[in-house]
Amino acid sequence: MEVNKGISTIVDYESDPGSSSDRESLTAPTEQTNNAQGDFNDNLIESDSGEVTLILVKNSAVIEPITTKESLEPEIAIQPLPPSYHILLDNEADVLLAACTLIRQGGRFVCYIRSGIRTLPIYRTILSVAEVPIHIIKSFSLEDGERAVKALQGDISSVLLLPAKNTQCFEIGETNSWVIHVGWPTNEQLYQQQITDHRAKNNVFIAFSGDQDIYPSSTGILKHTQPWPQDKFQFETACTILRPLFNEKLDGISPATKAKIYPDWICTHKPGGIYGPPSWNPSTLVRRANMYLLDVLRYNFNASLYGAHVELPGVTAGLVASQNLESAVEEGLLRVKQRPNLDQVFSVPENSVIPTSTVNEQDKTRQLGDSNSNQAAQFGSPSIHSRSTYKQEKEPSNLNALRSDHIPTRPSSRLHSFSNDDWSAPPGSKNASPQSRVTEYLVIEADFDVIPAICRLSTQSGSGNVICFVKCLGTFEPITKMLEQITMKPVFYVNNRDPMAENVTTALYSTTGCLIFYSMHNARSKWLEDAPIDATIHLGWIDNRPACEHRLESLRSC
Repeated sequence: MEVNKGISTIVDYESDPGSSSDRESLTAPTEQTNNAQGDFNDNLIESDSGEVTLILVKNSAVIEPITTKESLEPEIAIQPLPPSYHILLDNEADVLLAACTLIRQGGRFVCYIRSGIRTLPIYRTILSVAEVPIHIIKSFSLEDGERAVKALQGDISSVLLLPAKNTQCFEIGETNSWVIHVGWPTNEQLYQQQITDHRAKNNVFIAFSGDQDIYPSSTGILKHTQPWPQDKFQFETACTILRPLFNEKLDGISPATKAKIYPDWICTHKPGGIYGPPSWNPSTLVRRANMYLLDVLRYNFNASLYGAHVELPGVTAGLVASQNLESAVEEGLLRVKQRPNLDQVFSVPENSVIPTSTVNEQDKTRQLGDSNSNQAAQFGSPSIHSRSTYKQEKEPSNLNALRSDHIPTRPSSRLHSFSNDDWSAPPGSKNASPQSRVTEYLVIEADFDVIPAICRLSTQSGSGNVICFVKCLGTFEPITKMLEQITMKPVFYVNNRDPMAENVTTALYSTTGCLIFYSMHNARSKWLEDAPIDATIHLGWIDNRPACEHRLESLRSC
């Protein structure tokens, strides 16, 4: 029984099975109205002379639309977005499996995953268990994005895999179209924008329920999503059937390949990173990275079956310094790689041993789920349910067992800050009004730390658009792709003689931002004065101080 309060009419669909809509249609009003019925009515018109004239007119001819200025403007029909759903799982290792299960059903998918562009090929291999074509972007250029979108649209059933921080503005409004977010969306505004841009018929994000409280965006996102409406048992059964093939696919990826995700995961999930929870400290970050590698990616899982110790991948000293992970090294959670000629960087006593992070898989009680044959029974319900018992503060005893009395440290770089008022205005220039900008210089002890330093400054909070003045543009052009993979933003090399290209303009006003390299010896381009620059980097000792000061003053948002 349904009651429509708008028209105060009760429609009973079940009381009379033989009834039809034709016999139960609402009765039209009998009073005289302005509706055009197509009937002829008598209209009496009295003239000034008192004569009465009878005119037969048709109502439809009398009622004509009144043309106004507003009616001339085209009406824009705003269609509401399809509902969004969420699937929350008690085991983080099941998140990728659930995504593969949905993709395996077929359709056209745009899948956002919390990854850097460098590690997308690895996730493409994992998702290939769904047996559908999977396309990825190789750079943040517009041309490459258009290529990937065209490839997606060329297949009836396929996937476009993108980093969660990136967005491609195109619609996939087919009946069987999907937008999937793997992992908690860390930016609610970007999440809504991606759904709006694609206008897919189905929108769903799949995440680990234990991480709900650590992401500030979770409350707003859950408010606008609904639990997965399909049958829970059917979905769990599909995941159980796919699990053996999924584990086989993971085990077929070499440990060296999986190890590439390790530093990328650390950089992107650090506090202040693009996917990083603000409450994490370095130790929590590394501990979760270790668990992700072991539990989700099954790193060296076959070796652990025989009780062997699994040694986690090492990271470079540059990564430790740039991400402030010294405390994690001291706790034995993170292993630093040894390289030839390290004596130039570290002062290591002969008897000193760099701490090694090893894990005994046989003794380890995994807090994020067990990757054995009983995983199928532990698969979480695709809806909001009881929270996981995972606690960030609790440390696995084996991850924290190895410590070292001596931790080799690199020479600390010299950092000095001063305000703009410390600089005197260049001769002949007008005194600029005081600004709140703070200028810093950083002295780097080793040349090979220059690139990590640029990437670090380009990815810190508030540095969307960054311009880097260098002495030679050709030095950095060969490593463009590497810089884009590390910073997760497009990189451009601009000559002062060239006007602003369309792709540069698009990147400057995008949510990702960009990194621009500009020769410090060239004159300043006109378009640069109005560009929304968030941070400026001068690489190398400044040869022409007045020119440097003039460049800083010309950039409004440094």
